[in-house]
Amino acid sequence: MAGAVTYDGFEAKIDYILTPPVLSSWTTAKDFVGPTLAFEFMDNSSTGKRFDIHPGAVYQSGSQVEDAKSQDIIKVTTVGTDICTEKWYLSPTAITCVELKGTLKRKRNTGDTADDIILDYNSKYQMHAAIGIIDTEDNALKFAAQEVNFTQFFPGGGSAVATTVALVGTILSSLAI
Repeated sequence: MAGAVTYDGFEAKIDYILTPPVLSSWTTAKDFVGPTLAFEFMDNSSTGKRFDIHPGAVYQSGSQVEDAKSQDIIKVTTVGTDICTEKWYLSPTAITCVELKGTLKRKRNTGDTADDIILDYNSKYQMHAAIGIIDTEDNALKFAAQEVNFTQFFPGGGSAVATTVALVGTILSSLAI
């Protein structure tokens, strides 16, 4: 691993918009306007909302660990897009989201060796994940560590560039025969 950063990560911060039912319009069942619910990524442009973090310990989160120097996390799902993919209407006045789907990406090499781990294809990494509002007393929302072996992403380890050059060399050599 390049650099001296021990922990790195990101927080996917999500907010919801709930519109209550319009009860005054309910003269008949067909006129009733039920509740609506949407979950969206926050804008990540200000303190307390940034996705890129550099924690000092596993599962550390919040504004005190934000990496304010850079925004290395790229949101694929944009602000204003409802990431709730399945909603259940429990009653005429109750709704819940039971499945969320969104995408965040992080650059493999951010160039920031002071606050980011530069991911390479020659190393193994311990990955941790947690869902919900995290504090030190809430272990129910934290998943156990899982080792991710980046050497398995390309045959024989190495870098993506070296693998691509070898592949191009093989193709050119087969065309020359």
